[in-house]
Amino acid sequence: MRSNNSQKSPRERTSGPVRNHFWLSNANYLVLRRTLMQSMPVEWQHRMVQCLEELDAAFRHVERRRLDVTVGEERFLDELTPAEAAQAGYTIEVDEHETRYYDRQGWDVTDRCVLVVVPAADPVPHFRFGYVEPDEDAIRAIRGDRD
Repeated sequence: MRSNNSQKSPRERTSGPVRNHFWLSNANYLVLRRTLMQSMPVEWQHRMVQCLEELDAAFRHVERRRLDVTVGEERFLDELTPAEAAQAGYTIEVDEHETRYYDRQGWDVTDRCVLVVVPAADPVPHFRFGYVEPDEDAIRAIRGDRD
């Protein structure tokens, strides 16, 4: 007999495969590059669109807001110039005795090993102009691991 997912508790659902996929990350969003998805095999695209349609249908009742995604690279806070820190939402104050770091809310950041995202050029071309050759061997390998 198949299990009925609608009978699973919220705790069971929120501790499932998606949580495991994110593992130790604190990420609250998953951003997928359209160019890369459009470069995948068509049968994969069909499965992906079906999942996205199900997700949209399941949460029509949830207010939607627009997201502003910035491509960037991770750098340690203490490696940034004041201008780079400002782009990432931090402030660096330097005087003759010490350097102080502040976050967006104005809180003093004492841990200089904080990773922050600094805007950078996107290595993936815009979907209108680009195609990225997928690694077909990697696709076959990950599918083979699931079988």
